[in-house]
Amino acid sequence: GFTKALEQELREFGIVVIGFYPGAINTQLFAKADDMKDRSKSLDPSVVADSLVYLCNLSGDIEVPEFGIKGLNY
Repeated sequence: GFTKALEQELREFGIVVIGFYPGAINTQLFAKADDMKDRSKSLDPSVVADSLVYLCNLSGDIEVPEFGIKGLNY
């Protein structure tokens, strides 16, 4: 709902809002929380970054309201 509200409010200013929902990302984010979960099958951060770059480089006449990615083996 928050993403859709932002999209409606900012459209008149030419600002595009995309809900970006990646799956588990292989980072140290949970290291301090002692999350011992195996993250070997989670997304590499470079794949997530490449996805965001792709979305930012789309033509201005294409709208992507939501974009989700996840690893196949997770």
